[in-house]
Amino acid sequence: TQGVSSAASDVYKRQELSMLGYFDIFNVSVTSNFYFSTEGLVWSYKPQELTADAKVEPTITVPYADLKPFVKESSVINQLM
Repeated sequence: TQGVSSAASDVYKRQELSMLGYFDIFNVSVTSNFYFSTEGLVWSYKPQELTADAKVEPTITVPYADLKPFVKESSVINQLM
């Protein structure tokens, strides 16, 4: 198995990756950088804001179907669903 290269050494186990900040979905902060796409609500982060070695802008998309229970009937978001 090929590991993920880090400054200290090669990392192979999920626990080691977690300790480096990977897979830590419980500490993701909501950003004010968001937009509505054809797929849903998208949060956009700066490279390296979520992971140390990101080379591209990471995004998190919540599909409109998942948002539907939280959207008021009078909301303009209903037009996108």
